[in-house]
Amino acid sequence: MTTAPTHPGRSTVILLFSAVCLRLSFGLYIPDRLPYPDERSFDQIAWSVASTGNYGTPAPTAVRTPSYVLFLAGIYRMVGHHYRAVRSAQALLGAGMVFLVMNVSRRLATKPATVWWTGLACTIYPFFIYYDAQLLSDSFLTFWLVASMAVFMMWRGQTLNWGSAVAMGICFSILALTKTLFIPVLVAIVAWETWTSLRARKPAILMRLTTVILCFAIPILIWGIRNQRRFGKFTLDTHGGFTAVSTIIFYRATKDNTLGENVRTDPIYLKGQQLNEIAADSYYFGQVKEFIRRNPRQYIRQSLDNLKNFWRLYPRQDIPFPEGTRLLTVISLATEPFVVIFGLIGLYRSRFAWRLFYPIYLCVGLLSIAHALISGQMRYRLSISPFLILFAVWTVNEHKVVSRLRA
Repeated sequence: MTTAPTHPGRSTVILLFSAVCLRLSFGLYIPDRLPYPDERSFDQIAWSVASTGNYGTPAPTAVRTPSYVLFLAGIYRMVGHHYRAVRSAQALLGAGMVFLVMNVSRRLATKPATVWWTGLACTIYPFFIYYDAQLLSDSFLTFWLVASMAVFMMWRGQTLNWGSAVAMGICFSILALTKTLFIPVLVAIVAWETWTSLRARKPAILMRLTTVILCFAIPILIWGIRNQRRFGKFTLDTHGGFTAVSTIIFYRATKDNTLGENVRTDPIYLKGQQLNEIAADSYYFGQVKEFIRRNPRQYIRQSLDNLKNFWRLYPRQDIPFPEGTRLLTVISLATEPFVVIFGLIGLYRSRFAWRLFYPIYLCVGLLSIAHALISGQMRYRLSISPFLILFAVWTVNEHKVVSRLRA
């Protein structure tokens, strides 16, 4: 892994074309149906938007943040209610993610081959191919997280450029309206960059940061105000309350795949069903807080188990996955030890460049903590996998360079 391609431009084009073909091949091969409940939820709201203009089920809802739903709705509006059209569009996004992570890699790599091998690893990484074919927000989220990190690094090198400030605010806004968990990342970035600009006495940078904040906040405010008018409360989604109930209070039932059987007759669920979705969301969160207050030790044990599941190297063996538990285990053991172990080593060894890469460290830490506290699955690691791959390839391909830098 030390020889750079003879024609890097041509090689990159071939690589991106291969990424699209792999994703299209799998996306068009699998059955034209939606096996997962989350897929059906996204699809129902998106088709309502595309066919009637109503963000609902069909009643107006705020159960899902709008970025991915509107992405689906835009495709449906153009070509009709066709799942394979979405999978084709996500194949293109997947190739775009490969291109963007290669650009991020160039900020750290000293060898052209490192960038190319990073792109190749992301092109053939099986879980990127798999989730690009699902109507789930995971691959969409991954694209926008990588895009947000790429534009941050572009902005970091051009802090007086208005265009990079606008792009940074928009990318982070789309990201936050896909998963609100990433709002603190942008807040931390702005806080740190503001402090360093004040120390360096560079007021012009503060003006660009104000642009970032405005471009980030305006779409979020528009969505929150929409929900305020519809439901009487400024909120970005109403999905979290029941998710917390199912993964914390009904922790064991969720892990055993018996949640549906256990929850239908439970008083917490039955009372929540009598409320509108805003009130139900608040009620569910209140029940979760009370459960944690009464069962702190149990909650700590569950959180540690979630953290283990978030970082585990192979899927659970007690669940019959539709794709085959044995097959997924073989694929996982062939990829995840390298990605996770060498990726984390690379994160540590690249600390000399922390001023540029600290948002990635924030994302890794934030996702680890959040999914430990709520629900930990290998799937939720997907959005940071491009960076783990980047740092893993960099560590292996440039270990001598890293040793000299550390010295």
